[in-house]
Amino acid sequence: PKTKLAWCFDRSELPKLLNAPDLSKTNLTTFYRLLQRAEIVFVMGKKSQMMRVKQILGTLSTLKLIYVTENQILAGVFKEDFQNKDLKVTRDVAATIIAGTIFSALITDWNLQRALMLSKINVENSKANKTLKINQLSDKLREALAIR
Repeated sequence: PKTKLAWCFDRSELPKLLNAPDLSKTNLTTFYRLLQRAEIVFVMGKKSQMMRVKQILGTLSTLKLIYVTENQILAGVFKEDFQNKDLKVTRDVAATIIAGTIFSALITDWNLQRALMLSKINVENSKANKTLKINQLSDKLREALAIR
C-alpha cells in the first residue's frame, strides 16, 4: 500500500500508539501519570498477571478498568466468561474484538454490564474475517437476556 498500515495485530506498526505497554518492561511511574488522564483502560493478559496490574491500577478510582484474560472479561463487579476453545480468531484478535465492542457500546450509552455481554457474544460468534453485524448482535443479546 502507498500509505502506512494503521493497524497490525502485533502492534509493531503503530509507532503512535502510546497505550499498549508491556507492564513488565514499562516505567510504571510514567505510565501511572498517563493513566491519571484516561477515562477507560483495557488491560489484556493472563490471569496470573492481573493481580500486579490490579495493585497498580486499582488506586485510580475515576478510571474504568476492563480486564481481558484468556477466557474472561472483568469490569468492576461485572464478569463475563467466554469460550475460547472454539474461537476462530487468535487471542490478540479476540481481545481487540472485545475492547472494540465494549468501547462502541459505552460511547453509545450502553451500560457496562450490557457492554460486557455484547463483547462476549461478539467474540464467541466471530470468525477470522468478520464479526457480527449490529442487528445480529442485538438478536443474540435478546436471546441471552431471555435465558438469564
